[in-house]
Amino acid sequence: MNTDWSVLNNQQLGSFGEALARLEFLSYGYYVYNNEVDDHGIDFIVCKDGKYFDIQVKSFRKPIKNGTSNYVLIKKKYFNNTKENLYVYLLYFVRGESPRHFMIPAKAFQDENDLIRNRKDYPEPEFGLNISKKNMPLLEPFEILNGIRL
Repeated sequence: MNTDWSVLNNQQLGSFGEALARLEFLSYGYYVYNNEVDDHGIDFIVCKDGKYFDIQVKSFRKPIKNGTSNYVLIKKKYFNNTKENLYVYLLYFVRGESPRHFMIPAKAFQDENDLIRNRKDYPEPEFGLNISKKNMPLLEPFEILNGIRL
């Protein structure tokens, strides 16, 4: 697999991330149901052992300049942080490496910290992930290392 992520524009990176997330779930025996239209923030639904989960996929790449951060936007109108079966599947792309995979439950967005932002006073309220070298220890507990277990 090509790992020069710079050849992909943002839309291509997002599409690739969604496809990769679907394949990851399939590889662990989940059924994956694709949405025909992505107009409510849910990219696909997965099911295993009779349990259904809504998945929103976000992809980002390592900043080119050291010391800078990425901000991953999650619109509140599409993301209910009290929903037990809702997850953000986050893919982190670093040039020359396979992407790192993270699963963040919606309920994690109930507690704001340096990583997780709650912008309730914005004109269009949003949650966000402020990803930087300093905040990576807050993100790492969500990393998928030994398979997906929901």
